[in-house]
Amino acid sequence: MKTLNSIFAAASVAILMVSCAGSAEREAGYPLKQNFRYVDDKPLVDARLVREVPNTENYNAFSIEVFDSLGIVRNSGLGGTNVHSVLNINSGEDLGSFCPTGRGPKDMSLGVMPIDNPHYVDGELVAGFYDVNRNKIFVWNISRSIRSGYTEYESVEEQPKLSERIHYPYVLNDQLYLHYTQGEASSYVGSESWSVRSPKIQLRHRADLSLEREYDIFVDTLKQVKWEEVEENPIGTPRVAPSGDKIVFYLSRKPQINILDVQSGELVATRIKGEKVADDAEHYYTYTLCDEKYIYLHYPKSETEMGTSTDEMSEYFKVNKSQIHVFDYDGNLVGRYKLNGLYSTISVYDGKLYAHVHYSGRLTEYDLGLK
Repeated sequence: MKTLNSIFAAASVAILMVSCAGSAEREAGYPLKQNFRYVDDKPLVDARLVREVPNTENYNAFSIEVFDSLGIVRNSGLGGTNVHSVLNINSGEDLGSFCPTGRGPKDMSLGVMPIDNPHYVDGELVAGFYDVNRNKIFVWNISRSIRSGYTEYESVEEQPKLSERIHYPYVLNDQLYLHYTQGEASSYVGSESWSVRSPKIQLRHRADLSLEREYDIFVDTLKQVKWEEVEENPIGTPRVAPSGDKIVFYLSRKPQINILDVQSGELVATRIKGEKVADDAEHYYTYTLCDEKYIYLHYPKSETEMGTSTDEMSEYFKVNKSQIHVFDYDGNLVGRYKLNGLYSTISVYDGKLYAHVHYSGRLTEYDLGLK
C-alpha cells in the first residue's frame, strides 16, 4: 500500500509519562500513566480556502516555512544543486535559491535539519541549520542573501562530538538545545518477540553540549510484530513551543499528541475518542507545528490506495483530503478541519495555515478562524 505515510514502519507503541530526573515506573497492566486521556471529538469542518499562491506548483517541497511575506522552501530531490528556495508569499515570485550542497568547506550536505524558526537578529532575517553529515551549525542570513543573490552565512561552526546517537539539535532558548536520541530496535534470538530501546529527549547546553536534563520516553509493544516491521523511531520529531516551556511530539502509528512540560517533566498524552487505528491502517499524524496558542497536527486520512502511474497518483491526491487537528497546550482538542486536498507539508503564520504537496499543486492558504 503506497500512501504519504508509507515511510513509517508498522509498529504499535504507547508513551509513558516521564519524570524530571529522567526515570519512571510502569503501572502494572496498563501501558500509560494516569495523565493519558481521551478527549471528546469535535465536528469535522471545512477550512476556508483563501487563495492559491501563484507560481508555486513546481516546488518539490520537503517543507515550507512561511514568515512575514516570505516562503522558505526546503527542496527535495533536485539533484543536490540547491537546498532552499525563497519566494514572495503574496505574488509567488521566486527570490532565489541558496545554500548549495556540495563538498566545499561552507557547503551544506543533503543531511540538513532546521534548528530554529526564521527570526530577526539586528534587523536581518536568519535561520539555523544542523548538517548531520558534517556535524556543523550553519546560520543562514536570508535577508542578505536575497539582496546579494548569493548564499550568505552569519556563521558556520562545528559542533562538539557526542558518543551517543543523536537525531538533531533544536534551539530551546538562549542557553539550551533540545536533542532527540533515536530508539533502537532489537530482537531476541530464537524468539518472535522484540524490544525497543527508549528514545530520549535531552536538554543540552549550547556552549559545549553538556547534558542539563534528560527525559526517557518509554515505549511498550501492544502486540508482537515481524522483525522487519519494527519501527526504530516510534515518536515524531519533537517541536518546541514558542514559549520554550513545552515540547510536543506525535506518536507513530496512533493519532496521539504528547505534550511534555520542560520544568515538571509531566507528559500529557492525548487521543481523540473514536480515532482508533486498525493494525493495517496508515492514519496517524505526520507533521507538527506550534504557535503561541495552538498545536497543529497534519492528519492525511486517505481512503484509497495510491497507484503507480502519473494519472493514478494525481487522482489519489484529488480524491483524498488532509485534516488538521488543533490542540491547546493543555491537550484539549480545539477543532478538526478538512482541507481541500491531500498535502505533505504545512506551515502556520499570523493565524493563516499554508499547505503544499510537492509537484502536485500550488501552495494554498487557509483560514481556520482561530484567534
